[in-house]
Amino acid sequence: MSTLAGNTDEEKLVTLCGKTYKEQAVWFLNAFWRTFGAAEAEHLWTWAHLQASLDPKAAEGSALDEFKAHNFLEKIGHTQTVSQLRDELKGLGVEKVKTVPFTHFLICKFKADWHKLVHAPQGPQEDIARAQKLLDTAQAALAESQAREADASREDEESSRSSKEANRLAEENNRAAQESARLAAESKAAADAANTTAAEAQAAKDELSAALAALKVFILLSLSLSLSLSLSLSLSFSLSLFLFLSLPLSLSLFLPNDFDAVKLMDFAK
Repeated sequence: MSTLAGNTDEEKLVTLCGKTYKEQAVWFLNAFWRTFGAAEAEHLWTWAHLQASLDPKAAEGSALDEFKAHNFLEKIGHTQTVSQLRDELKGLGVEKVKTVPFTHFLICKFKADWHKLVHAPQGPQEDIARAQKLLDTAQAALAESQAREADASREDEESSRSSKEANRLAEENNRAAQESARLAAESKAAADAANTTAAEAQAAKDELSAALAALKVFILLSLSLSLSLSLSLSLSFSLSLFLFLSLPLSLSLFLPNDFDAVKLMDFAK
């Protein structure tokens, strides 16, 4: 039958707390197997495995420093802080130590009699083997669960990468669509500007054509007027000359034969 080294219960507890996480779990289960140990075997192994994962010594460790102990309590959802756990142990007569052994946590968690714990017989070899088998089963179940979680995590990561890649491609397509829309808008603006320029040029051409047509009409009218005026002047001059030349003849027809034109002119003077 296995016993703990030490002359006092305190010394025996120190010896127990110096064992590995797994050994402490096995001792605790054997001590309280017939009360609650069998029902809590899976929990004990899960906690022992978690503490080992937080310990730099891994499975060879036996206690956590205060910071990692806080981390452990948070991960399992334990409501007590490390300070509260130590205060409870102090009330039970357990002296405070620098680190937090796994057994100290188990004593507080299950309100276990630590004096009974350090003196608990480990029972027949078959009981020890049964406790070890339960721990091994729990360990295998935990390992399988962790493997499934790892697979799920990898699938999530792959899904996340695929989603990010899809989002990246969608963003690139969106940027390309925006660039195409911008170029289309610029092309339309350029086409509209060209159409406006063409319309303005056509309007200017039409105005110039209208001005030229008006100028032609003005020139034709001017030429016609000048010609008419010239003809009028020519006719007037011709008529005046005719009248001037025909005046003596006309006068001779109507005046007496002895009419002296010179005297008439002198009289007029």
